[in-house]
Amino acid sequence: KSRFPHHSGVAGREPRCEASALMPRLAGENKYAQLSAVAAIPVVLYSVWRLLQDPAPTRGTKSRTQLHYGPADRRRRKSVDGDDFPPPYPNGWYFLCASKDIGVGCLRSFFITGRELVAFRNAEGEVGVVSAFCAHQGVHIGHGGFVDGDGVRCPYHHWKFGTDGKLQHIPQLEDGGARDCDRDRNHLKSFPVTEDSGLIFCWVHADGEDPLAPALSASFLRPIKDAKLSWAASLRMEDFHMHVMEPSHNTVDWYHFKTVHHLLAAHWLNKLAPLYATYETQQARAMIYGSKNDNGSPVTDPQLLVFDQRVLSVKLFDHIALPSTFIPKVQQTSFCGPQNMATHLEIPVVGQFLMLLLMVPVAPFRTEMQLQAYSENWWARPVAHILLWALRATLTQDREIWENKIMHKTRNSIKGDWSWTMYDKWLRQFYSPSSLTWSDDLSW
Repeated sequence: KSRFPHHSGVAGREPRCEASALMPRLAGENKYAQLSAVAAIPVVLYSVWRLLQDPAPTRGTKSRTQLHYGPADRRRRKSVDGDDFPPPYPNGWYFLCASKDIGVGCLRSFFITGRELVAFRNAEGEVGVVSAFCAHQGVHIGHGGFVDGDGVRCPYHHWKFGTDGKLQHIPQLEDGGARDCDRDRNHLKSFPVTEDSGLIFCWVHADGEDPLAPALSASFLRPIKDAKLSWAASLRMEDFHMHVMEPSHNTVDWYHFKTVHHLLAAHWLNKLAPLYATYETQQARAMIYGSKNDNGSPVTDPQLLVFDQRVLSVKLFDHIALPSTFIPKVQQTSFCGPQNMATHLEIPVVGQFLMLLLMVPVAPFRTEMQLQAYSENWWARPVAHILLWALRATLTQDREIWENKIMHKTRNSIKGDWSWTMYDKWLRQFYSPSSLTWSDDLSW
C-alpha cells in the first residue's frame, strides 16, 4: 500500500493486484534497457578512444606495405618533370602567439617564413614585431635583449628601437645619437601587428606592401564578436611536412570527403572504425570568383575563401544513425590566405563554436599547426575540447596525402570536378615579385 497510496482497490481484494500484473513486463523491459545501455558503453568508449588517437600511422607509411622507402626526414621534392609547387611563403597575416604569452615588458623570438623576428610589449602595452638582428653589428636582440620603456634594447651596445623599428637612442653618445637615429640604415624592419580575440598576428609581405583591407576582426575573426564567443581551448599539433596551401587546396576537391573522410577519426583503411559520415558540400566562394556572402551581398575581402559543408548523417558502424542533436546544423570554413583557416559550426542545444587552424611555414615543407577553439557558452568548453580533437583527427587523415604528393600545374580534370583554375587564381594573389622561389637559397 505504501508504494501505491492512491490506489487502495476494492474492499476484499489485494490492493497490489493490478501492479503485480504489470511488474513482470516492466521488469523485462528494464532488463533489456539495462543490457542495451551496458552494451553501448564499450562502443562509446571505443569511439572516444579512436577520436583521441591518430587516425593514420606516423609519417612515411612504413607500417604498411612499402618495400623501398627513404629516410624519415627525406627532403620533399619541389619539382617533378617541371611541375612546381607555389613558392613556400605566401604574403599575408601570420599567427605569432596568444596575447597572454607576451605581457608588458616581455620579449620573445620567432622564426617564421624563413625570417628571424622578435616581438615585445612595451610599457604602454603596445606590441611591436621587428627584425631580430640589430642594425649596429647584427646581434640577435632576442638573446639577451630587454624591453625598456616604449622600446627594446640590444644586449650588445644597448641601442634602443621602438615598436616601429626606428632607432631611438644610442647610450654611448652624449646626445643619444640624434643624428644617427635619423638614418634609415640604422632602423630595423618592422612588421604590422594586429591583436584580436586574444591572438597576435603579424603581416609579412615580401615587397613590404601594407595589409589588405578589411581587418582580420572585420572578416576572418568576425564570427567571434558576432556570436559573442569566448576562448575555450587550444592545441599544438606536430609540424606537418607539407606546403602551407594544402588545406585550402582541398576546397576544390569535394569528392575526397567520400573517400578520405567518410570514416570519422579513423584511417580510410581501418576495418574497425565506429563512425561513418556523409557530407554535402558546395563550391567555394571568393571575391575573385565574383561570389556573394550568405546575406546576398558581394564578397569584399580579397583574402577570403569560403567553403560550405554540412554533415548529413553519422552512423555507428554504418548502420545505427546518431540523433541529429549531436550533428552540427551549420558548418562553414573560411580561409584568410592559405595559412589561416576558421571553421564556424553550430550544434543544436550546445551552441556555436569557432575552430581556428593557424599554420606557420617555418621552412620549405615544414608547417607549424596551431589549433584554437571559441565557444558561445562557458559550460560548453568540454565540447570545444572534443571538437579540437576531432579537427586534429580530420587533419591527420589528410596528412599522409599532403606530405607525399607532388603538384601538377596542368591537372587532368574530369566531368564534375570543380575549377582548379579559379583556386590557382585566388592563390596567386598572395605572391609578389620578391617572394622567395625554389631557385633561391632557402637555407639559413
